[in-house]
Amino acid sequence: MSKRKVGATLLSLVMCTMIVSCGASGEEGATVPESDADDSSIGGASPSQSTSAATPLNVQFEGEISDLIEVTERVRGLQFLEQPKVLLLEPEPFLQRLEEIAEEEYADVEAFDALCTLLGLLEPEDSLEDYYKSLITQSVSAYYDSDTREVVVPIDETGFDMAERSSLVHELVHALTDQHFNFGATYDSLDEEYKYDQLFALQALVEGDAVESEKVYFISELTPDEQSDITGYFEPADSNPEQSLPFFLEESLSFPYAYGGYFVKSLLDENALTFEDDKISVGKGFFEAVNAAYSNLPVSTEQIYQPEKYPDELPVDIEHPIPEVSGYELDHASTWGALWFSLMFDQVFESGKTGTRGRRPTQAGIERPAVEGWGADVYSHWFDGADTAFALSYRGDEASDASELFEAFREYVSTAMNVGEPSAAGKSVTWRGEDFAWLSISGDMLRFIAASDPEVGDFLVSNYDDF
Repeated sequence: MSKRKVGATLLSLVMCTMIVSCGASGEEGATVPESDADDSSIGGASPSQSTSAATPLNVQFEGEISDLIEVTERVRGLQFLEQPKVLLLEPEPFLQRLEEIAEEEYADVEAFDALCTLLGLLEPEDSLEDYYKSLITQSVSAYYDSDTREVVVPIDETGFDMAERSSLVHELVHALTDQHFNFGATYDSLDEEYKYDQLFALQALVEGDAVESEKVYFISELTPDEQSDITGYFEPADSNPEQSLPFFLEESLSFPYAYGGYFVKSLLDENALTFEDDKISVGKGFFEAVNAAYSNLPVSTEQIYQPEKYPDELPVDIEHPIPEVSGYELDHASTWGALWFSLMFDQVFESGKTGTRGRRPTQAGIERPAVEGWGADVYSHWFDGADTAFALSYRGDEASDASELFEAFREYVSTAMNVGEPSAAGKSVTWRGEDFAWLSISGDMLRFIAASDPEVGDFLVSNYDDF
């Protein structure tokens, strides 16, 4: 996995949900006694193709996984180009792997910690690293690694229950679509080019594809009794009050599944479904438009929230200077996007009204500032090891969209940030307290600056106050 400058983990959190994909967890079974078969790798559809020794445990699970490989091909309407590799690990080695992933992905998050604290998304004592490490080790029941192209699954002597089988189908869909569409390489390329909003949109496509495939598996492959065993599996899990996750973190985890599924569902051809003898069959055209989307990727999270804007409505041009800030390093510059505007505003304006899950997609689409009417944005983030600064330029589809966002931002800053009382002058508002914020609007353009050092805030205003 490539090193990420956004190591403040804006990216890594979403990376976790794709490469370490969270499925439904069954009860932890008994640990298999120590033997030479602490882990096994199943790479084929028959025992003779296995790359590991034929222990009783391997034989037991190889048959079940081979069946699920065939089911995945049937459900998704694609054939594996080569046999997928499934790595079976006992519970303890599996947990050790997750801990290693967490240590690698979330070891350097100070810059993004500081930014989230400045924006009022985190309390000063909060640690993103602690949240992420806890989540990845407690919530992941299987994952697909696009670097090694293997599905990694914990095992015990009891085998897979129905929910775990469904989760494994989800991961096998990742392996299948990565073979056909090479999304892992595309993901790495977007990462290296700091195209994070596009990256999040791709991740929503990938996870939404697997979510909708799970649903096809549920309705086309399972008997009514088997379906009843996992009733409620597709509903959001109850939150764990002991984790006390900040709202924006929980919503960012849900985004690729809830809204990715919403986006992918808009592409499915339901006319390709046939019903016979109380069974549903999936025709070849059902996923055709989804397959095509991997060659014509969504370019923004706005398109995920509002599928009717895919593929024609593209981000507009926008000017955003990036000055050198004395004593600071530019951590990165990228697109904030409809997703992160929504996470910010929903944490402050919606979390108390709707609980930890917030809004969910509806057929009517999404209506909220910076999602409805988002044209484009660019932001830059600086960090000096303690203090942080942030500058954002936004363009709406129309002047009214920028005006709506201006009013939402104005309320957000006054409510969430530690900046004191506002002072308005013309089309600009300045807050100067322990931290600093500035907001200005002209036509369809809006600019926002935040800094933990007010003097740096003043310097940035001098570089962006060009309306």
